[in-house]
This record gives sequence, structure tokens and C-alpha cells, in this order.
Amino acid sequence: MSDSESWRAAQAIDIVVLVASAGGLAALSTVLQGLPHDLPAAVVVQQHLGGQGSILAQLLQRRTQARVEWAVSGQRIEPGQVTVCPPLKRLELFPDGTCVLHDAGGALDLPHDALLTAVADSFGARAVAVVLSGFGRDGAVGVAAVKAAGGIAIAQSEDTAEAPAMPRAAAEAGADVVLPLHEIAGVIADVVSGGTLPLPPSEIQAAAALFAGPREVCARLRDIDWTRSALGPVQSWPTSLRTMLRIVLASPMPMIIIWGPDRIQLYNDHYRALMGPRGAGSAQPGVLAGSVAYQRTRLRPGVQR
Repeated sequence: MSDSESWRAAQAIDIVVLVASAGGLAALSTVLQGLPHDLPAAVVVQQHLGGQGSILAQLLQRRTQARVEWAVSGQRIEPGQVTVCPPLKRLELFPDGTCVLHDAGGALDLPHDALLTAVADSFGARAVAVVLSGFGRDGAVGVAAVKAAGGIAIAQSEDTAEAPAMPRAAAEAGADVVLPLHEIAGVIADVVSGGTLPLPPSEIQAAAALFAGPREVCARLRDIDWTRSALGPVQSWPTSLRTMLRIVLASPMPMIIIWGPDRIQLYNDHYRALMGPRGAGSAQPGVLAGSVAYQRTRLRPGVQR
């Protein structure tokens, strides 16, 4: 997880790919049950199929109101439909949404990596990849490809996966978020409709550590989604900024930081009291409107660097 774009949808999502292996039927069923039947994106499912492979589509159809179909070479995926890769096949997708099926020898051929890499090449930032329960590392390379293309990658949390190795490898490969199984469908629906991904635990912990304390300003700073700001996620802030902010927040004197080309203002409770309602009103709210952080459109000559 790198910059602020890593955990929010930047544009419309056209395709959601669910990949799984051992323990995948239960995981796939839970996700599909939670998705709206009119999801405005195509859903593609690929599993390392065992004895239940020949009836996977039928089993999944019982768990969702959306139409579930086996993939057919030359067929196009469609929004609101779940397309399932048949057993002993590997699915490839092209930019026009056309499916092509290839013979697959099994999990050792890493079919999930192949599918997700093709999806990254064909759909780029318009794709969401979800790695569910399974053994091995299949899907990890594909997750890295989706991320490099600007797409979104989600991994099931290890504690909710019957076989945690595959989602663990996806998380290590750079998945944007790791979620409990029961939360995945809701997050998919949110990002497909243009919403944001939940903040990763590392970002929440970074903000809690930097803005620790009972002071009102600290509480308000903790409530801000910094990934939406010009400063980006707290965990990526320069050490110099974090050090200065700790000094400012702990100081008994009114203090303010004006930072970067956007001239973001970060100040402590004492400075906020000094500003008063009139002072606060003279600042033009920027990307952090309504918070304790503002960016001015024009600074006094004595303050400008």
C-alpha cells in the first residue's frame, strides 16, 4: 500500500474478479450473497476446482439473485452477471470483455495469476481483484499486476479463510485492504458505485500515534481521512513534518505549521483559540473543509515563504 489512491476508487469499475481455491465455495458463496443483484459491473469467478467443479455454477446460482453462467470462448462478460470459469480451464479476458478459455493443468499452472494479469492488461484501473481462501501463492503475481495497472486488490483476512495461504500471499503482494469475509461484498459494492475503500490498519495506527491525546484538535485530526488530502496518508508524511507536528500539538503556546505548495495549515488548540471565529472564517477551506486543517488561497506577505 503506497499512496492515497491505493485505497479509493479513482474511476468507474467495470469488472470484479473473485479467485479462490481450497475453502473457496463457502467464501465465494458469502461474497456473492452479499452483492446487489444489479451490481453495475461484471463479476468473474475462477476457482481451483475439485470434485464439485462440474456444478460450481449451479451451486453459486443458489446463493445469488444475479444470473450465473459458465464462461464460453468468444462470449462477453456483462454487468449484473456472474461468469464462472469451467473446470480444467483457465480464463483470459480481453479489453472488449471477450472470454477465451485455455486448458489448465491445475493449481500448479497458476491460473489465477494468468487471469489477473490479463485483467490488469485489459481493464487497468477499472478492475477489482479479490483473492479468497486457498492454498499456495496463486494470485499474488496477479495482484501485483492489477495494482501496477491502477486497479484495486482485496484479500480475505487469514482468520476468516479456511485456507489462509493464498490471501496471505495476496496481502504480501500489495493488496490494498485485507478484510474479514463478511465485509468484502459491502466494500466491493461501495467501490463499484464510486465509494472509497476502508483505510488500512497501518494508516489508522499511524494517525492514532501521531495525533494521540485528549485535546480537541488531536481528536479532530484523527477523524480526518488524510488519504483524500493534499498531504496524503499519514504513514507517508515526511519525518520532518511529523516531528514538527508533535512539537506543535504538545506546545503550551499558540503554534501553526503552513506546509507544502498547497499551504496546508496545521495548528494546535491554543492557536485555534487565538484565531477565534473571525480568524477561522478568513481561511478558505481546502480539501479538509470543516476540519482544523485549511489551505489559504493567499497568505500575508510576512508568512509567505
